[in-house]
Amino acid sequence: MENVTKLCECGCGKPTPLATRTRRGIVAGQPTRFLTGHNGVSREFRIRHAKKHLSKGASKKPPNPVEHRSDGISILELRTSNGEVVFCYINSSDYDTVKHYHWHASSDKDSYYAVAYRKSRIPLKMHKLLLDADEVCFKDLNGLNNCRENLRVATRSQNIANHRKSTKRKYTSKYKGVFWCKDKQRWGANIGFNHQRIRLGRFSSEVEAARAYDKKALELYGEFARVNFPDRTKT
Repeated sequence: MENVTKLCECGCGKPTPLATRTRRGIVAGQPTRFLTGHNGVSREFRIRHAKKHLSKGASKKPPNPVEHRSDGISILELRTSNGEVVFCYINSSDYDTVKHYHWHASSDKDSYYAVAYRKSRIPLKMHKLLLDADEVCFKDLNGLNNCRENLRVATRSQNIANHRKSTKRKYTSKYKGVFWCKDKQRWGANIGFNHQRIRLGRFSSEVEAARAYDKKALELYGEFARVNFPDRTKT
């Protein structure tokens, strides 16, 4: 049977894997439409759409109240869905890029992010607009700190590695990558890499398992690793 190669429809240019089973109109053995985790809306489409709205005026709403500080930082006033006022920080040199939109504070996991909603109903995230990238991570984990020194382009895996452990779900351990193994009555640790789950072993103490995770995270992700004991990694 002739091998069929298909590129991901998100526009990333990477080939998609073969489907392992038939579902949602995709036949087993044929290429899937998208790579895992890739958005159905291509980056080229979002950029083209953003430029179109920039030329026409992206929003009929007034621009967000802003304070331009003498240190080159501009502070935009945003509102959450319940009307709470929060503040977004950008470099003043980027204000001409973001001023065409009316920005809102959208909650996602453990942080707020600056998001604009356009006529097309496709949300535009400020950090992705500023760096013109599909994946952007925040060094300080503050989604409203859009100063360029706090933003960096990342892969999906690097972005996930940069996240702290969510506080909105219940876990058996407070440490990232650590869990209680009930059948073994020991602490386990694992880490994800390249869509694979790597088991790091079973440990007698929770802290020992957390340190094992930190060591492997630094090995795999380097500066993108969000470790449990950052003070121990400093030299």
